[in-house]
Amino acid sequence: MDSDRRVDFILTTLLIALVTTACLRWRAVSPDEDDTPFVAVAGPRSTAPPDADSMLVAMEQTVARNPFRLSRVPALVPYSLRTNSLAPVGSTLPVLVLRGIVGGPPWQAIIDGIPEQPSGTVVRSGSVFGVLEIQTVSRDTVVVRAADSTWRLTLSRNNP
Repeated sequence: MDSDRRVDFILTTLLIALVTTACLRWRAVSPDEDDTPFVAVAGPRSTAPPDADSMLVAMEQTVARNPFRLSRVPALVPYSLRTNSLAPVGSTLPVLVLRGIVGGPPWQAIIDGIPEQPSGTVVRSGSVFGVLEIQTVSRDTVVVRAADSTWRLTLSRNNP
């Protein structure tokens, strides 16, 4: 039991010595209150909303410093990331209409509005028409995917 007391005494003395040393070193490093320089932080210049002229100047400076396009006008030909090709100018998304679904597994669908195809084109899963890909055909839904769009066509339950 004597050795346990001796170990406790040595550890307690060592702890007190370490804490005292840490306090003395911290006090030597930290500046006194009189030595602390005063730093003034500037507040907002004014709380009034900016006038139209300064907003116009700021807008012109922002446009003049545009680092992304030297000509400062949009490109004439949009770029398609999926097909890595240039899309024709003025290309629009087709209006697809699901007219019906036929068969059983595997299902086939009748769709109007596929570009360069007649009305009532019969499609199945995996069919590709230009940039349009028929992903899935189920008993009441067809999923069509293009480069940047996905259509989910469903049958109307109101019309037989």
